[in-house]
Amino acid sequence: SKSLCPLILQSLDNPIDLFPDAIGNVVSCTGIRRSPLTHKLSKAYPKYFHEYKRLCIRKKFKVGLPFVHRLEALFGTQFILSIPVKHHWNENLRPGVVQAALESMWQISLDLKIETLALPIFEGPPEGWIQKRVAGLSKDKGRGNLKTVFLFKEE
Repeated sequence: SKSLCPLILQSLDNPIDLFPDAIGNVVSCTGIRRSPLTHKLSKAYPKYFHEYKRLCIRKKFKVGLPFVHRLEALFGTQFILSIPVKHHWNENLRPGVVQAALESMWQISLDLKIETLALPIFEGPPEGWIQKRVAGLSKDKGRGNLKTVFLFKEE
């Protein structure tokens, strides 16, 4: 039987320091930096944040469908997967939307042959839900090239 990719839960100050192939970033469709991770990503990768804002202004983001930002790096992190889970930052999360966003993100990770992925455990879903869903995706959809998924709590 195929072994599942390890899911590593860590409390990290800055997941960027892990240099994963891709970082998932949970966003709204407004272009406003609300989460600590979005602040860190906008400082580390200003082109990413400008593109995110531009796409929000032009109404190109769709809730539940991740957007892939390809970084122009020779090594280290290659992609930021923006995962819009709300139209506006003050909306309540809807479980079906979060589910669809995680499934889309997982499929994109498989398509891009990502080996290491860092995902935040964000506010809204019940305790342990994201961890269980990611483990389920690993089992149901396969892991492709994914060797490690870092699940981290935003600080």
